[in-house]
Amino acid sequence: MRPFSEIEGRIARWETIERRGYAFGLRSGAVPFGFLRWEGATSAHAVAESHDRAWIFEEDRPGRRVLVREAAGGRRVGALERDGRGGGRLECESGASAQWVSLNSARAHWGFRTASGCPLLELRLDTTPWAPGAVLAFAPGAAHAPEAPLLASLGWHLALGSLLEAGAAAETRTGRPWGRPGAERTAVRVP
Repeated sequence: MRPFSEIEGRIARWETIERRGYAFGLRSGAVPFGFLRWEGATSAHAVAESHDRAWIFEEDRPGRRVLVREAAGGRRVGALERDGRGGGRLECESGASAQWVSLNSARAHWGFRTASGCPLLELRLDTTPWAPGAVLAFAPGAAHAPEAPLLASLGWHLALGSLLEAGAAAETRTGRPWGRPGAERTAVRVP
């Protein structure tokens, strides 16, 4: 995987890379930048990786709080408290914070903002039923921030969860319903 600083000025996209394993890769063309995998079909536990770090995302209180820990050693990095509208606030142990917000009423456009409302990154969801994905765009200079890989990975984890909770889940190749791990599964085709 390449460092996130190299993503500046490129079009990057989260793509389904393994449907049965609930695995997604962040790529710009053929260049990989990140990876996210839910651990098991019924789990609220996900692992995200960048070129030099890895995190575990856990639903501490399903639908209300996501804990973020380092994959190596399990040290707590932060927690995102949801606000009931799909958004929420990420508070990091380092003191950094960011707001996760829906940027349109259809909840197909999400982003992280600073406490003062300045954009950090945005995700535009592709609701293709059999292979959800998203285009990722960083605000100028934001891809160089040390938190960029974490925000990009956590943002995709949250956006995909919202997409699936809203009923835009897809079916796997086996025809089994594909829903958000840990949630009741539905199979809804989006026109």
